[in-house]
Amino acid sequence: MAYVLLLFFDDTYFYKNIFISNSTLAKQLLIGFLYGCVIGLAGIGIIKIGLAKSVKSMLNKVFGNITITWVDIVFFSFCAGLGEELFFRGTIQHFIGIWPTAILFIFIHNYLSISNWRKVAFGTFMIIIVAGMGYLNNYFGIWAAIMAHFVYDVFMFAHLTKFTKPIPNEEYQNQQQS
Repeated sequence: MAYVLLLFFDDTYFYKNIFISNSTLAKQLLIGFLYGCVIGLAGIGIIKIGLAKSVKSMLNKVFGNITITWVDIVFFSFCAGLGEELFFRGTIQHFIGIWPTAILFIFIHNYLSISNWRKVAFGTFMIIIVAGMGYLNNYFGIWAAIMAHFVYDVFMFAHLTKFTKPIPNEEYQNQQQS
């Protein structure tokens, strides 16, 4: 739907954003990969110090007893990276700017909550890194943002599903209230 609006209001932007850039595709992918690694490691650090318990709990509730394979992690991360970056950075950002798009992205992902200070802290971190993806898009190209999002999601999804223990349901309920 966003692309229909974009084509209606600015029919050349989508083409330029996807196919024309100041940076080569290889440079965009490398910069995106490096940024994704940095923010992925930072995200894992935030989880380890306990600021993302609500995110871990939310994933625990969503995926429950489902076995997530490495193929699933790569597939879901690719789909999210490609789809969300094309939608948010490739379209929405064109109309409302980097920071409002980052806040909207995090709001839609339910990482903001005034009643849970950990969620606020993690949401603030997320707004900053998502704005970084917006800057990647503006300065290097959409493929840098797509790669960064993909790599970040692989790091986080793998860490949360493969390398940490699930949170018992009663602890999940307590975290939602604190």
